[in-house]
Amino acid sequence: MKKAIAYSVGEHEIRLQSRVGLVLEYARSIYAGEGAEGVANYATQIRRVTPEQVKTVAGKYLDPAAQRVTIIRGIKK
Repeated sequence: MKKAIAYSVGEHEIRLQSRVGLVLEYARSIYAGEGAEGVANYATQIRRVTPEQVKTVAGKYLDPAAQRVTIIRGIKK
């Protein structure tokens, strides 16, 4: 969990280093209803996520009954 949080926060900081990334982050934040301050609050919000919350969301959206497996085979050359 600590590595995932650090990765997410780091990726966010990297995206903010380009103009396009910065504009997209502000757009994402505004579209999500957080307003422009959501960009500055990203790291704080991510660090508040608990393992229990992740488990709850995974249980809700990752239904094993809906799982599909596909095998793709190439053509031998």
